[in-house]
Amino acid sequence: MTIGHTYRVRTQGTFFNQKVEWGVHMRHVGPGGDLDDFVNSWVATIGPLLIAATSANVNWDRLTVSDTDDSGDESRDFAFTQPYPGGVTGDALPPQNTMLLSFKTGQKGRRRRGRAYIPGVSESNAAGGLLTGTQLTALQALGAGLTNTYKAGGTEPQYQLVVYSPEALTPPPAKPFTPRTGTFVTNITNAVADSVIRTQRHRAFGVGR
Repeated sequence: MTIGHTYRVRTQGTFFNQKVEWGVHMRHVGPGGDLDDFVNSWVATIGPLLIAATSANVNWDRLTVSDTDDSGDESRDFAFTQPYPGGVTGDALPPQNTMLLSFKTGQKGRRRRGRAYIPGVSESNAAGGLLTGTQLTALQALGAGLTNTYKAGGTEPQYQLVVYSPEALTPPPAKPFTPRTGTFVTNITNAVADSVIRTQRHRAFGVGR
């Protein structure tokens, strides 16, 4: 790791035969420490908290660390000792249902806030669209563990948890218009059911949909 560089840290796994992940950004402020040391810190400190907060139907596979600087360090994958499942037993909600950690910085503005979506919600810890019980407590402990360990002045002072918002000065190119000639009305001949559960975008509980 290079002092002053910001790294994307992705914790990746599988959940009901689908790939899932959640991530944060970490800045190496030094002195001391390197990529192997950081990974050992993450596995030892955050690993148990993540296990306690996620369903046993999730198996965590690896940690991927990527430098956000295009000319920075090469990305590295670190495989967890397998199996590495979550610790919340019982049936889980479908993968599109996730827990949320919001990251605050004490400053205003969208570029000063962050969030992470944690997969693996247990049916027994959800009621009326809300996370409840021991899993909510474990999620709160995961958030506290992240900040207490990696905030400025935390127990691992060489690595700092940050909200990363890169500079963008050039607007994206406009999508070219593709003309459609004629009006088509076509009879449907078949309807195929897909066994993979898909995601519809809904608003948060209590806001409507």
